Amino acid sequence: SETIRYGKKLTLIGIIETTSKYIDKLLLFHFFGSTSLAIYSMAIAPIEQMNGMIKKIGELILPKFSAKKENEIKKSLSQKIFLFLFIIIAIIILYFLISPYFYKIFLPQYIESIRYSQMYFIYTITIIAMIPLLLFKSQKSGRELFVLNIFGAFIQVIMYVILIPKNAIMGIISAKIILSSIITIMSFLFMYKKE
Repeated sequence: SETIRYGKKLTLIGIIETTSKYIDKLLLFHFFGSTSLAIYSMAIAPIEQMNGMIKKIGELILPKFSAKKENEIKKSLSQKIFLFLFIIIAIIILYFLISPYFYKIFLPQYIESIRYSQMYFIYTITIIAMIPLLLFKSQKSGRELFVLNIFGAFIQVIMYVILIPKNAIMGIISAKIILSSIITIMSFLFMYKKE
């Protein structure tokens, strides 16, 4: 019964995540039309692909976390977190250097997407929040997951409604960076508060 209740919580969280994932595109199309949506879609495409691959790695880590106790996991995390952060920063710097050439060679019709893509790539640093989120999921800490997702979705919609009509694509990117930074900080605070 406990597992079923936890499964229901994860299902609800999944619905919230999926719904909030597409609101940005709907609002952008509504306020600025298909051209802005195409520029935005091409700007975020490389980053979304990379984040998808990183999340797949997370799915492989989850069973290992589930087999250990929370204190055991936390003891081995500190060095890994800094290593992961260093790798992400290195990838961001590399992306800033190669993205103009990538777009000019493979997507010359979307040159306007370059600056948005580079800005959006900064958002990748917050993928570090995957670590505490995986810990919560593996230890069935449904309360933390629920709070982070409900809070995140609610604030995201408010920020989109405020920022998109005035700032278009940059409004979405700013909202994502700000919100992801807040969620990342909250995730680590929750994780270490449980010690």
